[in-house]
Amino acid sequence: MSFTSGCSSSKKKLPTLTGKVTYKGKPVSVGSIYFHGPADELAMGNLQEDGTFTATDLPIGQVRVSLRVQDPGVYAQQLKDQVTTLEKPKAKPSDKVTSLPNQYSDPATSGLTYTIDPTTTTLDITIE
Repeated sequence: MSFTSGCSSSKKKLPTLTGKVTYKGKPVSVGSIYFHGPADELAMGNLQEDGTFTATDLPIGQVRVSLRVQDPGVYAQQLKDQVTTLEKPKAKPSDKVTSLPNQYSDPATSGLTYTIDPTTTTLDITIE
């Protein structure tokens, strides 16, 4: 009598995706991008200062995208504002985006949907 193992490596390899997120022509930095799959799967990537990201194990099929963007200086500035009453320095124009309208933080309201298949390797997201 011979037995064969029932274990096989039939699990699909999920894609790794690289790309860039821009808002009104400027890179979106300091935050995370989330890919919400059709069966409640979730993949995530960190946004770099130049707006680029890498996300692994993306769900296959149509995904909804949400973005969580945080300016690391905002919290520090809020604390500083509570301690001092000095006039705030004027903000310099930035070449990157550190906040987005709230609609982009929710996959149901972002309006960002894409189809991911096993061969998808790059995705640039442009928000106007």
